[in-house]
Order: sequence, then structure tokens, then C-alpha cells
Amino acid sequence: MLQFSSLILSNDEIAPHYFHMVLKAPISSYLPGQFVMIKVNNTNIPLLRRAMAILSWRDEELEIVYKAIGLGTKELSKRAPGEKLEVIGPLGNSYEIPDGLGHAYMITGGVGMSPLMPLARALTKKRIKTTLFFGGASVTDLVMRHEFSDLGVMVIPVTMDGSLGKRGLVTDVMEEGFKATKPDPQNDMVFTCGPHAMMRKVYEIAGKYGLKTQVSMETRMACGTGVCLGCVIKNKNGSYLRACTEGPVYYGEEIDWNARLD
Repeated sequence: MLQFSSLILSNDEIAPHYFHMVLKAPISSYLPGQFVMIKVNNTNIPLLRRAMAILSWRDEELEIVYKAIGLGTKELSKRAPGEKLEVIGPLGNSYEIPDGLGHAYMITGGVGMSPLMPLARALTKKRIKTTLFFGGASVTDLVMRHEFSDLGVMVIPVTMDGSLGKRGLVTDVMEEGFKATKPDPQNDMVFTCGPHAMMRKVYEIAGKYGLKTQVSMETRMACGTGVCLGCVIKNKNGSYLRACTEGPVYYGEEIDWNARLD
């Protein structure tokens, strides 16, 4: 884990409300699914840093994609190249790629795609067949879909308004795809990141086909280092796991999906 002051190299709006930021950063190794904590300005409003999944971190450049929808992310969207931000990371655990993996199915929506991008790079580098079910309200929510395709990932776009790909819920299209392809429970696996309700449904559908699911839990974080206990996730045995240290990635069967996630 590093703590450093980072120069903003670019902060571009790539779709309505979606921003791609590149930061100058020390050389560091990271794993797919890890994140950084960013202080979005030099004031105490907002007080807490914001957790951002790592899209890429190589050649001294750290990349993130975020959606400007709340106080912190809207403030971040105002930052200009040449300004500096305080960053801590990489943090958290990562997705696991088991030996002998045959087909990786990734399911996401909107900025949930961020931790799946480095996972896709790792999977395709190992020449593992990879399919991405990418959902959103509209085509403008399917950011960086072409980058996934360029890696060799089969991208299946799904939009609620039918502006790109199939119309409807990404989980419905995922289930249709599974019915058609008959995944192999011995060799295939599901990876997901996105809204809680979506990931719960993904886990349930995957379970029907005997597939293991790795989920990246999106929850509010305060410190990012496990001290404040503000990001805990309830597991099935009734205890709590810190999403910033024991997570954010878990196997679906570890999670109490009926517990409230604030």
C-alpha cells in the first residue's frame, strides 16, 4: 500500500456523467479488483475519501472511471489536469483465476465494469474464453465496451431502453445465454460487480447451473484500511467482513444476501 500526492494528467467526460481520470502515480503492482482511496479536493467537504476501483495502473499512470452522481464524485469531476490529489492504494483483495478455468462469464452494469477491465486483461492474456454481459439503462451507460472487445472479450450489450443490444435486464439476458450455452460447472465461473440487487440475481442464476460466483461488493468506505468498520458485509454465519480488507471480492456463497447493505 502506498500513500502519495498524485498529479492529474487528464479528467475527461467520456459519456454523460461518466469520467475517465488518469493520474501520475508511483510504479506499483496491483491485482484485478483492487481499489484506491482518493481525497477529491483540499477541503473538508466532503470529509471522507472516495473508493475507486483500479481500471489500470501501469507505466506510472493510474486510471479510474467514475460516475459523477454524488457530492464526492461531482467534486472530483471538477478537478483539472495539473491539480494534485491525495491517493492511498492499492487496497483490498482481488478476483481469483482458478487453474483450469475454461470460460469466464462477467456480468456488470455501468461503472461496475471498472474492476472487470483488469480481470479481462488477465483472463485474455491466459487465453481463457471470456464473455461480458454488459447492462445499463441506455447505450451511454455502456462505457468502455469497445476496450473490452479489443481485448478479445465477447461483449453482449443489454439496455433497458433498447438503444444498444437486447432490451431488458442484464440478468435476464444472462440467464437466456446460460440456457443456450449450458455452462460447465466444473470448469466455468462467474465474475460480477455492480448494484447489490443485480449481483444477488447473478449469484442465484449462476447457482442454478452449479457455477461459482465471485462478487465485488460495492459499499461505502471511510478509511479503506479496516480500522473504522464502516464498510462491513454480513456473511452467512452471522459475522461481519470488512469490505476494504477481507474484500471487496467474495464468493457469492459467503454473503448474507438478505442483510441490509448501507
